[in-house]
Amino acid sequence: MQAEWGAFRQAMVAVARRRVADDDAEDVVQATLAEALTSREKPQDPEALRRWLWGVLRHKIADHYRKRRREVLDDD
Repeated sequence: MQAEWGAFRQAMVAVARRRVADDDAEDVVQATLAEALTSREKPQDPEALRRWLWGVLRHKIADHYRKRRREVLDDD
């Protein structure tokens, strides 16, 4: 089971790297997993948890771009 979750995490990193800079991909995945660990509303079923994590990752990637846009606007 541990190896399966390790492979899942690597898949998340691979997806994040296709959407954000390589330097930021690990941070986005870490933020996703940190939110999952602290969430009281996470699914208990392993398959539902995986689907939920993909959704959280998608939102964290969007948050990453929103934050970057704000930083660029603030620099102007």
